[in-house]
Amino acid sequence: MPDPSVKRKYGGRRLRRKREELGSTQHQVVAALDWSLSKLQRVEAGSHGVSTTDLRSLLDHYGVIGADREPYLDDFRAGRERSWYVPFRPVLSPQVIRLFGYESIATAVRQVNPLHIPGQLQTLAYAHEQLAPYFAGDELAAAIRARELRQQLLWGADRPDLSVVLDEGVIRRLIGGPDVMREQLQHLLRVADEPRASVRVVPFGAGWHYGLEGAFTLLDVAAVQSRPETVLYQEQGERDYFTEDDPGLLADYERKWTALCAVALSEGRSADLIAAQVRLLEESR
Repeated sequence: MPDPSVKRKYGGRRLRRKREELGSTQHQVVAALDWSLSKLQRVEAGSHGVSTTDLRSLLDHYGVIGADREPYLDDFRAGRERSWYVPFRPVLSPQVIRLFGYESIATAVRQVNPLHIPGQLQTLAYAHEQLAPYFAGDELAAAIRARELRQQLLWGADRPDLSVVLDEGVIRRLIGGPDVMREQLQHLLRVADEPRASVRVVPFGAGWHYGLEGAFTLLDVAAVQSRPETVLYQEQGERDYFTEDDPGLLADYERKWTALCAVALSEGRSADLIAAQVRLLEESR
């Protein structure tokens, strides 16, 4: 189910596109409705909700009547609901929260990571090892719980198709020691066996590859008026970035994804490599 914040965002974008189709500027609209400019800007950005009365007035001004109003009304009604991650806002970064919203409307997620197992595929023990350097006490427990809830949503009935490309170092690195890593790799094999999931590994023998530049995710989402779009999420050290409206950059990362798929092992050979590492860890017990 789409996250409320996303529904507001796309509701606002729908209104902005309607205004632009009519050839109206924001200044013209606020003058006609006696609104402040900041109010319309917030509504179009989806950063705030809007009352039903104000929304109806805006739609009247745009000449949107009858059944044509329903998509707009539905977006903002749904936007008033409470997002599942609200209790975790003090712990999670705004970029991560934004990622959760996009995941709720994604039809496909393509992810590259050269350093660690992606969060949506982590066991709780592995997640604890990755998050412990950054959180402690109640905050650590909250961060792990948020990761657990995110996984439940991503693996529900409406889950997106998931394709993951990992560097071989992710498989070999003993995060948390042999027992934690063995459990994690066994879980990764179960995920790889899912019909709508793909896990592939770029072997050390491939040499340099685009994944070594840093982790990135391409989310294919269903946008306003059923026009699909792709969102790029980049993990860069302590700061994360989103790209939605840069066709050149998005095309560049589509090219990088294609190049990575060309050097990654097949799904079957990747599973064999992961299974071999599991056996090595079992023998070391």
